[in-house]
Amino acid sequence: MSRFLIYTLSLYAAVQVFSRACVYVDACSQVKKSPPYVDHGTCGNACCKMVYKFKYDDVTTLKAIKKVLSSGGPDGNYSPRPMNDGNVGYSDYRKYHGDVSFMGKFNHMTTGPKHYNDTIYFSIKPLVSTSADNENTGCTVEAFSISLIGGAYGDGDAQNYMNIDNFMSKVTLQNDREIVFGCGKTLSNYQNITFPHEADKDILLIK
Repeated sequence: MSRFLIYTLSLYAAVQVFSRACVYVDACSQVKKSPPYVDHGTCGNACCKMVYKFKYDDVTTLKAIKKVLSSGGPDGNYSPRPMNDGNVGYSDYRKYHGDVSFMGKFNHMTTGPKHYNDTIYFSIKPLVSTSADNENTGCTVEAFSISLIGGAYGDGDAQNYMNIDNFMSKVTLQNDREIVFGCGKTLSNYQNITFPHEADKDILLIK
């Protein structure tokens, strides 16, 4: 065996060992790290909630969302789901005179070797001016996605974030966005939860 071939094989073996090591070592600059917004069990399962602020009214914004999600959405894998009032995909809550105008529910099927279904919920709330004329000053869209399969502690390539962002980024009226929880966001108050009955924490209700 030639020295060149021996050198080539040795180099290949070293690269493979280094590559595998980098998966577990943060110090490796070329490691394939988790993409931003990957969630790890924030809602028991992986999930994501975001709020979008629009300068347009609730009806105009809903029309834009409907247009984007028609025929399966951007990737063809969004499907409207039954609502509490018998409608599919969307419900009109304006008749109840609350702070929510519309609500919606869709499933999204992932691509890849396994096809998982996640569920997206959203609500649209009008923003009303505090002045005497009660002028409509836009609206907010609260969108939430959760992995349906049990045991989804992580959501791969930030699937729940992508479930929302893939269609909301196509709604060209959007002008602001904020992650509320999940989506890989760490909430400091998670560390400050207190249990009023700490002394009873070991008592089982069922024995």
